[in-house]
Formats: sequence, C-alpha cells, structure tokens
Amino acid sequence: MKRRNCILAALLACSLIFTSGCWDQVEIEDLAIVRAIAIDYLPGRRAPYLVTLAIKRPAAMGQQEGGGGGEQVVFYAGVGASIALAIEQAATHIPRRIFLTHNDLVIVGEQLAKHGLLPVLDFVVRNPDMRLSAFLLIAKGTGQELLHTAERLEGSITEEIHGLIDQAEDAAETQPVPIFRFLRKITTPGEEAYTVVIQASPLPKDKLPAANGEGAQAGEGGGNGGGGAKQEKSLALAGMAVFRSDRLAGILNHSEARGKLWLAGMTTRGIMAVDDPVHPEETVTLSLTRSQTKITPSVQAGRISFRVEVEAEGDLISQSSQADLSTAEMIEKLNSAKAGAIKVEMEKALQKMRQLETDVVGFGAILKRREPKIFREVADRWPEIFVEVPVEILVKANIRRTGLQAKPAQPLSTAK
Repeated sequence: MKRRNCILAALLACSLIFTSGCWDQVEIEDLAIVRAIAIDYLPGRRAPYLVTLAIKRPAAMGQQEGGGGGEQVVFYAGVGASIALAIEQAATHIPRRIFLTHNDLVIVGEQLAKHGLLPVLDFVVRNPDMRLSAFLLIAKGTGQELLHTAERLEGSITEEIHGLIDQAEDAAETQPVPIFRFLRKITTPGEEAYTVVIQASPLPKDKLPAANGEGAQAGEGGGNGGGGAKQEKSLALAGMAVFRSDRLAGILNHSEARGKLWLAGMTTRGIMAVDDPVHPEETVTLSLTRSQTKITPSVQAGRISFRVEVEAEGDLISQSSQADLSTAEMIEKLNSAKAGAIKVEMEKALQKMRQLETDVVGFGAILKRREPKIFREVADRWPEIFVEVPVEILVKANIRRTGLQAKPAQPLSTAK
C-alpha cells in the first residue's frame, strides 16, 4: 500500500511538467493593441491591399481619454497581395506583437467597397483574434485618410468614431452595423446588406464675415483660417452604403437613409420639420418617440405586391410662429403634415433602392417567410422583380404632447 502511494505521488509530480499552464503567455507590455483597422484597395497593383492600423500608444494606456499627453494612437501601414500579408508587412515596423482582439472598428475604403468585401469578410471570419461584433464602416475616399483626421473633442480618432456611432441612434438618419449582422444579411435570400458611411469633411467657417473688411486674425477660433493655411477637417456620418451582394451599389443620403429605416421599422427617435399649418412660410419642429412598421406581402393572380403601414408618435418641440397649434384642428393638420413628410422620405428611399436594384429593406425575405413557394419561383430574378413590384405606403402620425406649454410664448403687448 505504501509503495502504491509512492508511485501515485511520483506520477502526480511528473504530470505537473505537462500542466504548466500559460505556455503561450504574452505580457501586455509586449503587445501592440489595435483599436481600428482601415483597409483600402489600390487597383492595378500586384499587392493591392493597403492596411492601416491604429494602435494604442503605450504611454497613453495609464491616462484617461482626453487627458492630454500627446497622441492617444499611432498609425502603422503595410501593403500586400492579401490583407494578412499587408498586416505582416506593417508588423515589420512595429516593435511589439500585433494584438487584434480589442479592435472593434473595421473601416473600408470606397474603392475596396466597390471592388467587393469578400476578402475583408473572409479575413475577419477566419482570424480567431477578430471580433465579429466590430463595426463595419465605409469611408468616402480612403480609410487611411479618414483615420489620419485630427480628433476634435475626444482623446483619439478612434474614440471620436465611437462617439459618432453612439450618437447615430439618436439622429435616426443612418444605422451602424456590426460585421456579424452584415454577414447575416448578405447570406439571407431576398435581402441585401447595408452599413454606415463616414467621411472627413472640411469644417464650416465659425464666424460671420466681419464688417468693413475687418477680419479675424488667422488661426483664431479653430476655423478654416486664411493665408493658405491647411483646412481643418472633422468626421461626420454621411448616409448609408447599400450593397448588391458584397459590392457597393450606391449611397443613400440622410433623407433616403431615414426613409429606408422607416420602411424597415427601425426609426425610434429623431426630429423632423414641417410647414406651419397657419403660416406656411414658418416651420414647426416635431419629435419622434415611437414608431411601428408592418409590411404585408400579397400575391394575387401571380402578381406580387406589398403594403407598408407605419404608425408614428411624437411631440411638438418648437414653432417659429405665434399661432396657437394646440387645438384639435391644428393637431390634426400637423399629424397630416408629419405623415406626408414621412411618406415622402419612404418613397424617396424606395425609388433610390429600385434605381440601384438592391433590396436593403428585405421585401424578398418577408415574401419568403409568408409565401415560400412563390419566392422560390422568383428568387433568382428577385432584384429585377423588386424594381417593378408595387408597394403601397400608408402612414398614420399622432402628436401626443406639445411640451410644457400649449400656446407659444408671446410678448405682453400681443398676448390675448
């Protein structure tokens, strides 16, 4: 028995050699933590992929974002015949091991988006260090140029992009899409993918022209300046990129993008302006607090059609006239005006989608769920059929509240 226990103890001691644990451990001091990747396409070259990595500056890791102390990220770039080879070339200039696990921004240049996103998606899906929850953004121009835009409010350009993505939900004019959702859409029959467009735009002049030719001093106020100074730029979301398969088909502007969101039932917040029912030259601003969209397919005598019903609720935010808009009659007129404005946006989006032959709302997918047999007959020709299929749009709007006061503020001399 004693001999048996000794043998067992010896075996256990030997097993410790094979259970050492962190055999592939890498210290954080040895990692180059990537916060964003920009991928561009250089046509006509044997090595057409340009990859730019935004890497967290090690000296900034112990600082709060926006706390100063220099740039929060540094950039490295590489060119290769594939995305992986381009990253490998960039790695020859980086004194640390590239760490992709914390990356949650994949920015694709416009030229690559037109060429096709399959190489990007293939790289992301195969690489165990890449997150499928990372946001996919399409850059107007090149992704490298966009990443090199100077941050204005946040501590780094990557944090600035994240802030724009967060605020996009309130604006309700576009919708950032994670990579896994983009993949799901391009693999769903009867539906195409979309994502947000981001661009670096020149800053507008901050000041009104000075009287008598007395201008502000150059460089003052952070505006465009003068004397040939380099024009400062800022990032902005610039609509919605819509795809046909994995290739960029076109870009919806803000109004068309919101119309697409109305059609798909994805608009939950936002504001819009309509004409004042009493003084048409004035403006009334309305908010959106809740909306619901119902799409019903119909097949009669082999003819496919759709009925889109939208219900939208909101509040009256402001008005530029002094008319009393709190009466039942005025509220009804505002409801009608709001419903009409929503319908116009939806029709514009539908017209643009038909022009580009891309069904990013997913009418085909809805038909497949409701009438699978009919959809199987038209699946191969759905992009062509979608262009001609009738879509009836019905919108009902309800203004629930007029704010903290019913009537507009008026001077004492004109108040009744």
